Amino acid sequence: MQALQSIAAGLLRFLEEEGVDYCLLGDVRGFPALAGPLEVVVTKRVRRVLSELLKAFCDRAQLQLIDKPPLPQEVSQYLLSWLDRDRRPEFLAVHVRSDYLRCGRRLWKAAELLKDRVRASELSQERCDVFAAPAAKEFARCLIECIDRDQLTQRDGEHLARQWRLDPAGAAQQVARFWDVGREGGIVLRAAVADHWEPVRASRNALCSAWAFHNVPSPLSWQRDLRRRVSGWIRPHGMLIACLGPDATGKCDVVRALAQQPLAPFERVQTMRLHPCFARLTRRAAREDAVCKAGGRVGAPAHALLLAVDYWVGYWLRIRPNLVRSSLLVSDCYFEDVLAAARRCRMRSARTFARLLAAWVPQPSLWLVFAAPSAQHNGVCSKNLDRLPNEYRCALRACRNVVVLDASRSVDELLADAQREIIAQAARRTVRRLRLPTEASDNPLSAAVLLFFCRRNIPLLSPLVRLAFNSNIQCRIPSDIYLPHPYGVMIQAQAVIGRGVTVMQQAVIGVKYRGQSVAPLIEDGVYIGPGARILGDVRIGERAVICANALVTRDVPPGCTVVGANRIIAGQLALATKRGADGSIAHFPVGAHRAYR
Repeated sequence: MQALQSIAAGLLRFLEEEGVDYCLLGDVRGFPALAGPLEVVVTKRVRRVLSELLKAFCDRAQLQLIDKPPLPQEVSQYLLSWLDRDRRPEFLAVHVRSDYLRCGRRLWKAAELLKDRVRASELSQERCDVFAAPAAKEFARCLIECIDRDQLTQRDGEHLARQWRLDPAGAAQQVARFWDVGREGGIVLRAAVADHWEPVRASRNALCSAWAFHNVPSPLSWQRDLRRRVSGWIRPHGMLIACLGPDATGKCDVVRALAQQPLAPFERVQTMRLHPCFARLTRRAAREDAVCKAGGRVGAPAHALLLAVDYWVGYWLRIRPNLVRSSLLVSDCYFEDVLAAARRCRMRSARTFARLLAAWVPQPSLWLVFAAPSAQHNGVCSKNLDRLPNEYRCALRACRNVVVLDASRSVDELLADAQREIIAQAARRTVRRLRLPTEASDNPLSAAVLLFFCRRNIPLLSPLVRLAFNSNIQCRIPSDIYLPHPYGVMIQAQAVIGRGVTVMQQAVIGVKYRGQSVAPLIEDGVYIGPGARILGDVRIGERAVICANALVTRDVPPGCTVVGANRIIAGQLALATKRGADGSIAHFPVGAHRAYR
């Protein structure tokens, strides 16, 4: 709670430093203590760029920014996430609006609310250095919201009474604007004077009915609602997660725990396992050993095709509608289990055919692979436990956002790791969705020339440019790769390069032995130093650092540093302590470490 209060106060100080005019809606007594989301009013011009301001604040405070679906009355929702002392995510909800709308009709413009805003410290004896909405308009706003939700609590009554005492004449004028003072409006005025709100609770239906004009939706409100719904269907805010691995690794326990502890970015959590939609097959049809039991050169590919069709149809009929409703869907198996099972059973024809089908099946947003040491057998053959992580790694080689969790730890630790990965993926998706600025650097002209000719196989010119730079980049090149000194860089065609990767001079990324067809996979934000060698079937975790002249022939966890020959220095999660102006202490996460094998 102390970190939440410090972050809320720091955000408002940041807005003032940036010259943003704002005011807070709701009860600001005792701020930064919050009983709900932070309701902020800004101008329309500021609201267009507020996501970039929030991203800048999160980068400064080392937080993560997550967007949520906008509310019907043109209210943008954001979440600021950080880790507590137990390394579990916590959240601060921020609701941003400009004009105050109801049923699509404008009740107050943002300029009206910001023009008469006051310092909260001027309204009470408490030290509260934030801007609050005008007392009269806040009185009417709070009363309208209580009538809409059909609930007027004791805290709401105290807030209404306080706003009435600050500006009784202005509050009475606002009441007369919406209700007849001789009838329903008189009930509100008498309740405010006597500070007794029971008659208002009893007259809720009459107050709502008397507000006939403002209860009729605006003719343009349906257009805004339709645009919001279409945008939500095209880019849903929900997330599909696939958990892979044997049941003995604690996968099922983590899936159940995720369902019992919903995360703030999602409205609900559902656990599921897709079944064929048109064929009467058993539950074991979707398990990882389904292809093995189907067997045969015809039976196994046919079964893989049936599952692929089922996953495709099931995604659009069952998964997509839930994603639009901002649900977190956690599946304890997925189609890639077929690839791992076919590889384990050495069914080459089924594996090749399933790999072709996998490109057609809708992919989850995040893959969680549970890997356990051979000591944890629990009824499962220890050889399978040793072999399954490698099989899943090969099956998921072309997939992004793959995280391998160390299942030798407790369920609580695994759950915390899974929650951190989900929030990190939601933050990365927010950056892409809102097109927020990143830390990507501009390449020098020499690198731009090299990348241009490496992307295009122009006869005679491309070989000459590669020879001039003594570089050859044959793989698919992302748009934001950074080459400060593009000389002597060798990347083979089978390598996979993520976003925001920095490659220094004389770096080599390729196969380990001649004749192999498997090259390294480099995740997002990796730094590869001068003269580094990354060889073979390895995966370099996100934001890892490969130092100069390092040799890497095995997997590197995210956030770790490699020096020398496969000497991995594990990343640690540190908490930076910051003391606010009011003397409060907040703990912010610095870096992150994820269990990875």
